Order: sequence, then C-alpha cells, then structure tokens
Amino acid sequence: MPILETPRLILRPFREEDVDLLAPLMGNVDFMRFSLGVYTHEQTAAFVEKLLGWQRANKPSLFAVILRSAQSKTEDSGTLLGYCGFYHQHIDSIDEMEIGYRIHHDYWNKGIGHDLREANYPSRVSDAGVFSCSRKLAGDAWRLMNSRARAR
Repeated sequence: MPILETPRLILRPFREEDVDLLAPLMGNVDFMRFSLGVYTHEQTAAFVEKLLGWQRANKPSLFAVILRSAQSKTEDSGTLLGYCGFYHQHIDSIDEMEIGYRIHHDYWNKGIGHDLREANYPSRVSDAGVFSCSRKLAGDAWRLMNSRARAR
C-alpha cells in the first residue's frame, strides 16, 4: 500500500506495533459509536492482524491516519487519530467492500474529513495499481458518509 500525505496528515499502512496505539481508540464508545461496540485489546489485535493479512494479499485495506507532529514530518511521528480506507465485509452471503473512516472524537469538526478527501486516497491507490475508484466517486462517497453522520 502506498503512503499518502496531506499538509496535516499521513495515511500509511497499519503495522503490528499499531495495536497498542489503536486499542484505546477501539475501546472508546465515541470512536466506536457507529459499529457493533467497543473492542478489547485482544479484539483490536485481531482487527489489526486482519488488516495486515489484507495488505500481505495486496488487497485494498485501511490506512492508519496520523496527525503530523509540529516538530517532525516523518510517518513515525505524530498521533494516531484513527483509520480510513477500504474494509472487507461478508454481508448476506456476499463479499462487500466499504469505504469509510473513523476518527478520534477530539478531532471531529476540525477538517480531518476534508483532509482525507484532499489525500484523494481511492484514486491515488488506483495509481499504485491496487484499487480503481474515480475522484468523483470518492467525493460522492465522502459527501454521503458525512451527510449520514451529521443526520445521526
């Protein structure tokens, strides 16, 4: 998976060492509001392992969303805010892929969704030969997700 960047964010593939950073988010009620509930550390580890499996299989997956620190611009610095990208699900006997994001509630209404859109990750991933999704479709998907989130 490629690493995508905006002036504020770095979108990079997940790593095994992200489990300890992601576990507090996945255990947070606000972060997990639109899911089936909060995750334990063990469930988070299994979730990350699933993502790593998709990455090893060259399947579209979720990106770790990192807020750049003011002092450093490398992908290993900054704060893990959540994730965005592609999530594989099996629904009603059909394999589906969902495009979405989940961001720490302290960063809601701070333009992070706009930054993710600016990264244009669906079509940028296409440039890497991993997945094909037009810029218009990506924009439509973001607008739909944002409007549904505001309606709740």
